[in-house]
Amino acid sequence: MDALYFKNTMGFNRARKACEDRNIPTYETDINPASRFLMERFIRGGVAFEDQGVRKENNILYFSDPKVRSADFTPQLKLLSIDIECSMEWDLYSIALYGEGLQVVLMIDPSHGSGSQTKEYRSFPSERELLEAFFSIIDNYDPDVFIGWNLIGFDLSWLSRKCKALGIGFDIGTDGPANLMEPGQNFNQWIARIPGRAALDGINMARSAYVKADDYSLSTVAHQILGRKKLIEESGNAKAAEIKHLFHKDKRELARYNLEDARLVYDIFEKLNFAQLAVRRTQLTGLALDRVGGSVAAYDFLYLPRLHRKGYVADTYPQPPVGNGAAPGGLVLDSQPGFYCNVAVLDFKSLYPSIIRTFRVDPLAADVVLHKLPRNSKAASRRTIKGPAGLEFAEDSAILPGIIEELWHERDKAKQAKDGTLSQAVKIIMNSFYGVLGSQGCRFYDPRLSGTITRIGQWLLSFSREFIEKEGIRVIYGDTDSLFVYLGEGELETVSQIGLKVSASLNRYLKEELESRFNVESCLDIEFEKIFTRFFMPTIRGQDKGSKKRYAGLLMDKDGKPEIFFAGMESSRRDWTALAKDFQGELFELLFLKYGAPELKDEMVDLVLNRQKQLYVGEMDDKLVYRKGISKRLEDYTKNVPPHVRAARMLDKLDGRIVRYVMTTAGPEPVQKRSGAAFDYDHYSEKQLAPIADMVLRLFDMDYRTLTRNLDQLNLF
Repeated sequence: MDALYFKNTMGFNRARKACEDRNIPTYETDINPASRFLMERFIRGGVAFEDQGVRKENNILYFSDPKVRSADFTPQLKLLSIDIECSMEWDLYSIALYGEGLQVVLMIDPSHGSGSQTKEYRSFPSERELLEAFFSIIDNYDPDVFIGWNLIGFDLSWLSRKCKALGIGFDIGTDGPANLMEPGQNFNQWIARIPGRAALDGINMARSAYVKADDYSLSTVAHQILGRKKLIEESGNAKAAEIKHLFHKDKRELARYNLEDARLVYDIFEKLNFAQLAVRRTQLTGLALDRVGGSVAAYDFLYLPRLHRKGYVADTYPQPPVGNGAAPGGLVLDSQPGFYCNVAVLDFKSLYPSIIRTFRVDPLAADVVLHKLPRNSKAASRRTIKGPAGLEFAEDSAILPGIIEELWHERDKAKQAKDGTLSQAVKIIMNSFYGVLGSQGCRFYDPRLSGTITRIGQWLLSFSREFIEKEGIRVIYGDTDSLFVYLGEGELETVSQIGLKVSASLNRYLKEELESRFNVESCLDIEFEKIFTRFFMPTIRGQDKGSKKRYAGLLMDKDGKPEIFFAGMESSRRDWTALAKDFQGELFELLFLKYGAPELKDEMVDLVLNRQKQLYVGEMDDKLVYRKGISKRLEDYTKNVPPHVRAARMLDKLDGRIVRYVMTTAGPEPVQKRSGAAFDYDHYSEKQLAPIADMVLRLFDMDYRTLTRNLDQLNLF
C-alpha cells in the first residue's frame, strides 16, 4: 500500500480523479484533507500552536504551516441570537439581535430614517443602510456563535440572498463574507461557512439533544422549556398578515415581537446549555462546532487514526454487504396486559455499547478472523471471541471497544462532576456507533456487525428473563434493553429493596455465566431504574392480546409527589387531539390514585359521560385540532388520501410540514381556512373518546358505546 502526499488540494484532487478515470482503487480519498490533518494528531476542538505567528492584523493572528498539537481547552462561547422579519413579497422589515449586554431591533422606516433611534430601537430608510448597521453591530459585538430558530435555512439564507441582490457582501465573518450552501446531493440541509464564527440552529440542537416536544416550533419549545410563548402565535398566512399589519401600523409592537423571538432562542440555549453541548461534542468527536448529526463522520474521526496504527487503511466508499437483509431489531417480549401494583423496570445501562465492549465487536477484528488477516499487534493473547450469536472477533485487533471505553470513562467522570451536558453528549455519541455500523453511508457498513449486536442483545434479554422467573418473580413485559417485573403488593420501600436485590443477583449471575460460557469479562450492568406503584398494560385494540411499546404507570418523584408516565399512548403522541390527551390523563389519574376505592367505578362512569356530554354541547371545541405531518409532496398522495392531506390541499400555501385540521360534517378542514361547517362530534366521540375510554372501562366489564347509548336513550325522555 503506497501513501501519496501533496503540497496542495489541487494536486490531491487531480491525482484522485486520474486514479478514478483509470479504475485504480484508492483508499480514504473522500476524507477532507483538513479533517485528516486534525484526526491523525488526535486534535478534537482545542489546539495549541507551537510556532510564533507570522503577523497580526485586526486582532487576528496569522500562522504559516505551524506545528500544532491537541490542547485541553474549553471555551466559553459568546452567543448572538438573530431573528429577521420580512414580507412574503421579499421585503426586509426588521432584524433583532440579542446577546449578553445587547438587545436591539433594526427597523426599516423611510418616514423616520436614521434619526429615530433609542438603545433598543433603530430605524433606517433603506435595506442597504439597515444591513450595513447590522454588520457593524456584529463587528463590534464580536460573537463566537450565531444562534436562531431555523437560523441557517431561513434567516441567514434569506439575508445572504438579499445581500446578493443588493450587490453587497454578506459580511458576518471575522475575515470575509459568509458562504451559504443550499441542500444538495451531498448534504440535506443548509450549511453556513462563516470565517471565524459558527452558526447553531435551535431546531437541530433540540433534536440532537433529544428534547421531547409535540413539535419543534419556537413557540412550542419555548412554552415547554421556559413557560413562555411567542407574542404572535398565529402561523402561515395569518402570521404573515399580522406581521405586515404591524409593520405598516405599529412598528414598535413589531419590534417588541421580533426582539422577544430572539430573546426566547437565547434563553432556550442558556437553559439547556446548547452551546456547551456543542463544545463537548466537538471535544469528543473532533467534528466542527456547528456540525449537527454527523455520526458517520464522528466514527471516522475516532476510528481511522487507530486503524492506521494497526497497519490498515479503509475503503473510500462503503462496499456491497455480504449476504442479504438488514440487521434484526431488538427483542420485544409479549406483554401480559392488565393492571398491576409495584412494577419495577430493570434496564441494561447502554446495552449496545456494553455488548461491543464485552464481546469485542469491531470491523477490523471481524475481518481478521473472516479473511485470516495478519495481526499487527504485540499482544500476548491471539484468541478470538465468539458470543452467543453472530460473528467471531480477534480480541487484540479490536478498536471500537477501546473507543467506547474511553467515552464511558468520560461519562463516568461527567456524572461525578455533575456535568449533565457532557454526560448527555457522551451518551448520544456512544449509542450512535451501533447505528453507524448498520448505516449504508458508513465505509464499515456490514449488517453482520450490527446484526451480531442485536442478536446478542436478544439473547441477553431472554437469558435475563429466564433467570428472574426462576427466582419466582414474574416478568410481564420486555423491550430491547428493559424488563418489567411484577413485585407484588407491599410498601414502596419494601418492594424497592426486592428490585435492588434482583438487579444485583442478575448482574452477578451474568458476570459468572459470560465468563464461564464465552471467557469474557462482562461490561454489562442491569440497573433497577424505577418502580411504578401503579402500572397499566393495555391490549391491542379489539383483541385480548397485550400490546407492545404502550403502557402507563404512576411514579413518585423525589418529593413523593405522584407523576403519571405514558409511553406510546395517545397522550404522548402528536397526532391525537388535546381532547383525547386530556381525557386519557384524567382517566388514568382517577384509576391510579383511587384504585381500590369503592367509589372508583361510579366516578369513572361519571367522568366518561361528562366528557361526552361536554363534547356535544361545544365545551370542548378548542381541543379538537389534529396535528399531523406531511411526509411527501401533496401531489404524490394518490390513493387513499388521508384527512390531513385533504385538509392541506385546501390551503393556499402549505406552511411547514405540520398540518393543523379539524373534522367537520363537511370533512377535514384546515384550521386556517374553515368553511363554517359544524364539528363532526360523532367522529370525535367514536375516534377520540371511545378507544381511550374502552382500554380502562374493560377493567370494570364496561364499554364506552354501551354507557353512552344508555345516556342517549335517557335523553330521549
